[in-house]
Amino acid sequence: MVQDRIITVMGSPGSGKTTASLKMALELATGKKNVILVFCDPFTPVIPYIIPLPEEQESIGALLTAPVLTQKMILDSCIPVKENPYISLLGYRQGEGLMSYPQVTRERAVDFLVCLRYLADYIIIDCSTVYEADVLSMVAMELADSLIKLGTSSMKGISYFESHSQMLSDSRYHPERQLMFIGNLREGQE
Repeated sequence: MVQDRIITVMGSPGSGKTTASLKMALELATGKKNVILVFCDPFTPVIPYIIPLPEEQESIGALLTAPVLTQKMILDSCIPVKENPYISLLGYRQGEGLMSYPQVTRERAVDFLVCLRYLADYIIIDCSTVYEADVLSMVAMELADSLIKLGTSSMKGISYFESHSQMLSDSRYHPERQLMFIGNLREGQE
């Protein structure tokens, strides 16, 4: 299996996961690396606020619940970024959520990530904050070559990681591949 391709970003609410994911994609693209950025948060679809989603493009929800999943289907669903030919996006449409589709299975999430791994130089997965409710986020954290954990220095951010630290220390989440950063640090929060 090709290594060091899937970078998963997870963290507490407001920690800057989406901003960090976008900045990483832009930085990798400056080196002429193809990047697919996957926004898998079904609770707050972000693509409509970044780029218009053409009507004919399938959303990630449709891909994850289709009877059959192929690399071609994934590529056809990628939304190219006109300003940067090295970046493509996948995500949910505005108004979609977990209730818009049948339940996503763990097997389908694994299939999706395995197919995705070979479609670009880098895959960046922007996880849902409530990843326990999103199968794709959970599987992405398990299969990631690197797991970037973003937190805030607020009590809410600290509590978020304290309550999740037990699960993230499990060997299937590869603690040795996890990197922790503080995002959105404000003056006086040192």
